[in-house]
Amino acid sequence: MNKFEKSSIFIPKRKVRDKEKQRELLEYTENISGHQNLRKTVRLPEGESINEWLACNKQRQFKKVSASEYIKNLMDWIQSLLDDEKTFSSKNDIPFPKNFYDIIKDIFKRLFRVYAHIFYHHYSLIMQLGFNEEFNMSFKHFIFFVEEFELMSVTEMQPLQELISSLLPKKKKKKKKKKRRSRSGKIKNTEEK
Repeated sequence: MNKFEKSSIFIPKRKVRDKEKQRELLEYTENISGHQNLRKTVRLPEGESINEWLACNKQRQFKKVSASEYIKNLMDWIQSLLDDEKTFSSKNDIPFPKNFYDIIKDIFKRLFRVYAHIFYHHYSLIMQLGFNEEFNMSFKHFIFFVEEFELMSVTEMQPLQELISSLLPKKKKKKKKKKRRSRSGKIKNTEEK
């Protein structure tokens, strides 16, 4: 069975206190989700417990989409972040947000999924078209960047670990350097003793 089978989707396992109440609240959310005013979609419904509402909305809602729709949604989301002055300010005197590193990690984790999909489902077409060298180079650059700035864990890269090992040169053992992030967000390397 293929790891990236179209019918597979991640749904977090979580026990729910009152399934019927949660179903009602989720239906309420779905009914108003298309509403123009997003603020209204997050307001506590009249007569509902704030704790139930918070618990219901804490869960991520996953929607099954095709790979092409996932990629389109991902690129739209990334573009919206790039256009957001609070996240990627065009002014040098405005600092990056405190969670900037986490935002970047999330972007790269999701872009990795795109590479994984392409390698598992479309690499033969890339080879037929003669773009495999360019695609491999793009992926190598991506992985080098991810490793350099620790943007993904080894566990997150596991689906393509065999490929990564075959494409990248073996790492030379060198003195471990501890990476520390300064208040400005810059990474400082210091040798461990």
